[in-house]
This record gives sequence, structure tokens and C-alpha cells, in this order.
Amino acid sequence: MKKRLLLASLLICATTSVFADDSFQWHGYYRAGLGMADDLSNINKNSNEVHSLGRYGLEYDDFVAASLSKRWTDAKGQWSQYNFSYNVFDYSEDGTNAVNTYGTKVNTLDSTDNYVEMGGLTFLPKDSSMWVGKRRIASGINLLDEDYKKFNGRGIGYSSKNFDINFFKELEAGDMGEYGDIFTLDGTLKFKNANIEGTFTKLTEDFSIPYVDSGEKGDTSLSVLAEYKSSNFLGFTKGNTTYRAQFGKGVTADKLNMAVITDEKDIAYRFTADSSIMIKNWIVNTVVNYESSKDDSANITYSTLSVVGRGTKKLTDNISMIYEAALTNKSNVDFEGTPSGNADGTAYKLVAGPAVQLDTMPWVRPIIRTTVTLIGGDKEVTNLDDTSELRLGAQFETYF
Repeated sequence: MKKRLLLASLLICATTSVFADDSFQWHGYYRAGLGMADDLSNINKNSNEVHSLGRYGLEYDDFVAASLSKRWTDAKGQWSQYNFSYNVFDYSEDGTNAVNTYGTKVNTLDSTDNYVEMGGLTFLPKDSSMWVGKRRIASGINLLDEDYKKFNGRGIGYSSKNFDINFFKELEAGDMGEYGDIFTLDGTLKFKNANIEGTFTKLTEDFSIPYVDSGEKGDTSLSVLAEYKSSNFLGFTKGNTTYRAQFGKGVTADKLNMAVITDEKDIAYRFTADSSIMIKNWIVNTVVNYESSKDDSANITYSTLSVVGRGTKKLTDNISMIYEAALTNKSNVDFEGTPSGNADGTAYKLVAGPAVQLDTMPWVRPIIRTTVTLIGGDKEVTNLDDTSELRLGAQFETYF
């Protein structure tokens, strides 16, 4: 009897070519902290400040993002992977509203990924894969904590060595039935050191969502993104710089290459140079970002030029000092993000503070930071009561 059971088990194993990995993969990103003005009053994160002057010393929020995946493979090298992830926010864009730019209510669980991806399939080209489900695809400017492209919704997509193509329905605010249906087609051509990407969005019903400016909406938008990665620091010495140029019609600059439609006559563009370099005990990161929008509903053209530089100096194996300086010039738009013909001027930020890690390398987490920040400039832009404000902050950040 035992021999027959053993033989049956061996036959089952021999005919079963697909097997699951022994464990799930769990990844996450977490941060929390506090910010205070010099009178000890609480300072909420204002993303319009962060997008213009950089996140360091201004990011006083709690944020949780986690993902869970399970992978199956077979003897031929074919694989299938299930992916699930979620975010939890505790802030809105101005620190007061109940809805943030994701359309998600504060302190609610937002599922951003719930999809299956398959690759190595015999009928597909080498190094290609396909996915179906609900997925978030996003890329951002790290120093400014600003996405330059972002899609989330139910859809289907294909990725290969030379091109990607993705189709989405809805937005990442969850079920868009109450707002209307919106469809997005995004395609990317890949080259050795460059990408060219196009995003087309189509509206099929009346559409409005809390974080899109009021006014007459169009029914289509089109954005184009060109990206080039260079192995030098702003063309001067060995390092890394990524150059991006974006243009869009039917969207404003902050919504380029996203599944969003503002006004069909809106025109926007953005130019970015995002760089890094290591010099002895220093790590230097810089970003130069210029964006401009012609907002047809407001009958105004507004723009922002931001220059941010961060230097991290290793002091010991556990302690480093981080310095950041930022300057932004705004035309017809303030830190509330509202186009205004009276909001012209310049703002600045100076911040410094120690950081503690197990090893003072840029990728090592967890990290604890304490900061002293001076922010100021023209009141028409900053919306501060005075020409400057001193802020104190502390934050931890980790990912795995």
C-alpha cells in the first residue's frame, strides 16, 4: 500500500511542471514625522511647497505603502506573479482637505495594485511579459516628491525590450462610476539610453473630481514625454543626469502623462534635469525643473522654475549631515496651487540637520532625520504671514 502511494506521489510530481516559490515577497515604504513652526504650532505637509522647494525639511506627514507578491515558475522558465499593494495617507494637499491628489480620503486604505503578470511564455518574445488587473505605474522626481507620469486603474498591458503598451480604465480614486468613465492608452518606445512615451486619455461621460480645477472640461488629452539618461553630471563630469521634456494638450503641467483631462484648450510643458554625483565623502543631488501651463478656463498662463541642491556628508559610520538649498520663481501661481494674476515672485528654502543610520550610505534604511528649515520669500507666493518662517522637524523613513 505504501509503495503504491509513493509511486502515485512520484507520478504526480513528475507531471506537475509548475511550482510556487516557498515564500511570499513583502516590500514596503514607511515614513512618519512631525513639523513645527518657531512658535511650536503644527505644520502640515503642503505638497505645493514640496513640489517647488523640495521635500527635505518640509515633509511632515505619515505615509504607508506596502506590497505583497507571490511567484510561480516552471521548468521552461515561464513565470507568473500575483501583486497586491496599498497606500495609506494622513494628509491632503493643503493639509486641511479631506481628499488628496489621488482622490483618496485621508486615513483610508487605497489599494493601488491587484494584478497578475506573466512572462517567459513560449508564444511571447524573450524578455517580455503581459499583465491584467488593477495596477499603478508611476515615476517621479525624488527631490521634489512629484510624479511626472502616473496611471492607475483596471487594465491590461504588455512589456518588452523595445516597447511597452498599457490600457487603463478609470482613475486611481477607485470606482469612477460616480464621476464618469475615462480611458487611457499609454505607449513607450525604448532605446539604449532614452525613452519616448505618449499618453492619450479619452472621456466618455461627464467627469468631475475634487482635485481637478472647476470649469468646462474637454473630452481628450494627449501628452508626450522624451527622456534621455546621461552618464555625466550636468555635462561637466562623471555622474548621472536624466533629462526630460514633456508637452501636453488638454492637461495642465502637473498632470502631464497622467490619466487626467482638464480643459481641451489647456497647453502645458515641462523640462527637467535630475542629477547625482559622489565626491569622496559627499553625495550631491540636484534638480532643475521648469513647467508652464496655459489654463484656458482661468484665462491665464502660469509657470514655475525650481532649482534644488542637496549635499550629504558622511561624518561617521552612523551619522551624516544633510544640507539642502532651494530657489523657486513663480509666475501667476502661489503655494496654494491656484492660478492668480497677483502671485508673482520668488521663494527659497535653506535646511540642515543630522541623520542617523546603521551605515551612512544613501540606500541604507531605516534613517532618522532632524531638520532646521528656513523658508521665505515674497508673500504673494509663499502665503506666509511674514517674509520668512523657521521650522523644526523630525522624521523616520524606511523601505525594504
